[in-house]
Amino acid sequence: MKKKNGFISTSIIYSFFLIFVTLFLGLILNYTHNRILLNRVNEAAINDINKIKNARISNLNVGDYVLFELKEEEQDKMNQTSYILANIYEDGTYEFLSTTTTFNSMYNSNSEFITIDKFNSLRDTYKNTIKYSDVNTNMNINIVPASSLKRVRENITDSNIISDIYDTSTDYIVYNDIPATSYRENSYYNFRKYSITSNNTSDIFNGNNPDDLSNLLSSYCNLTYTNESLVYPSNNIFGYGNVLTATISTPRYINYCYYSNYENYNHLAKDGIVTKDESVASDLIPNDNPSLSEAEQKGLFYRASLKFNINDSRDNDYFISGKGTKEDPYILRKGGKE
Repeated sequence: MKKKNGFISTSIIYSFFLIFVTLFLGLILNYTHNRILLNRVNEAAINDINKIKNARISNLNVGDYVLFELKEEEQDKMNQTSYILANIYEDGTYEFLSTTTTFNSMYNSNSEFITIDKFNSLRDTYKNTIKYSDVNTNMNINIVPASSLKRVRENITDSNIISDIYDTSTDYIVYNDIPATSYRENSYYNFRKYSITSNNTSDIFNGNNPDDLSNLLSSYCNLTYTNESLVYPSNNIFGYGNVLTATISTPRYINYCYYSNYENYNHLAKDGIVTKDESVASDLIPNDNPSLSEAEQKGLFYRASLKFNINDSRDNDYFISGKGTKEDPYILRKGGKE
């Protein structure tokens, strides 16, 4: 009987030992597997960080957002604004267009209203508030030119990128630098945004063809939209219409457009695109704004074009962080590769 009890006791002890060894090996294997996964994640994260830190500005693509850091002494005086890369020229010039948040007409703590002449007189002053301007002395800043928008419209096929570059959700000032057009050369125009809401979508289609828009598009946007294609008349030099995919019954339509009119025109509130009837001589703006009231000046936005040639930037053109999106732009810093 004692031998039998001893055998049972020994069996129980061995069973517990085997269970313990099995659990222990399982824990070791699981720990090892987790460590391998964690190392892979860490390695990928380190590679991503190094990729960001050592990414040159020449790696940027059109449509990327960049934040140019202000100098320390300027950070409490001015709002930061991000820029979107709009054009890369054949000679290596990169052109960035700003959002309008920093460049509205009330531009400083004294609530002074900026005019076109004042904006132009402050160009170098503003440029020199950016850290990167010290290492890239060929940086130039101007009010966004019509030729830049025209180039975007003609060369970019991605509708999302075009929309990001054109649209700031408000009107803004455009400088016409394109010769021999209906627009006055070397003059400024209010680049208007007209939103076509869902409430009047049914009113802007002719007959049963949802691709054939009515004369409203011609009146407000100076464009036509047929067979899912945008057509800009020859006198629509730098305007833009955004195509939105909607429902099955109205699969695609123009939900907003940007346009500057160089002629007298009338817009009616009943169209549902403007809130009140407009009778406007033209969108031409006097360069020094002498005829604009204070209320009108408050509504002006000055979008900046920032240009420089990367061939002259040496090694001081690396990113420190960011993903290049509107929500998380690349941050360009002064300094070399890490």
